Amino acid sequence: MKVLVVHNRYRSDSPSGETKTVDEEIARLTSAGVTVEPFFRSSDEIDSFGLRDRALLPLAPITGGPSRKSFAVALKSFRPDLVHLHNPYPLISPSVIRESRALGVPVVVTVQNFRLQCVNGQFFRSGQICTDCEHHSVPWPALVHGCYRGSRLETLPMATALVKHRRVWSEVCRFIAVSPFVADRLGSWGLPPERVKVKPNASDDPGEHSEVGDGFLYAGRLSAEKGVGLLLDAWESSDLGSRSHLLIAGDGPLRAQVESRARTLSRSSGRDIKTPVSGAWARHYYLVRAEAA
Repeated sequence: MKVLVVHNRYRSDSPSGETKTVDEEIARLTSAGVTVEPFFRSSDEIDSFGLRDRALLPLAPITGGPSRKSFAVALKSFRPDLVHLHNPYPLISPSVIRESRALGVPVVVTVQNFRLQCVNGQFFRSGQICTDCEHHSVPWPALVHGCYRGSRLETLPMATALVKHRRVWSEVCRFIAVSPFVADRLGSWGLPPERVKVKPNASDDPGEHSEVGDGFLYAGRLSAEKGVGLLLDAWESSDLGSRSHLLIAGDGPLRAQVESRARTLSRSSGRDIKTPVSGAWARHYYLVRAEAA
């Protein structure tokens, strides 16, 4: 079997569990004997764009831009049995679905966020859950609030893409939801339940350990929508620090704030912040420690 995996990688300075999942899934498919061809673009490429490419960038989420021709070449040369789409924005666009179906190639899509209904994909705005655009034919609240990267100007092409490609999702053979909650959301948007399957993100079995861990662990991106701030508020107001410890592993836009809060908690308990972990894992995650004496 031959699978063409399509993914727009997020910026390298913003660690992404989604991109990590794509890489791990390719490795598992390959080890199972599947022939995999990646079709990747990276948002890091935008920094090297010239004036012409920057001027045309707002059209990429809508038309697919240069990626559309490149994808057509990859599709015809590789001749996959299946196209597996992950993140199409901002440099690829869902136009690859129609390109694939035009050649009779089935498409499956892994859904790890809410971008089919939300321009920032998070259902989160100004520190709160927001579903204002859900079920709207035109996501005008996103335009009002500038929900994509905090800019009304940058939100416009993303909102336009959401509207333009709304019908193309009906050509997807299977939607792979990463959780039952995401699957339920897809169903509420009118997608047939028989075309939605739940497949949680996987992790390699680390095997048995001789020591049992203790305390609490947060591992993930350090950003507002992940709730790390709420976690620290809850930790500070509870008495858990007198009986246990908290480890926070990750990186992201709130890293400085998390480190500052960890220092405050460490000073109140008389403990130091743990230094960055070493090894390959440290490329994407940073470890801070806050615990009571």
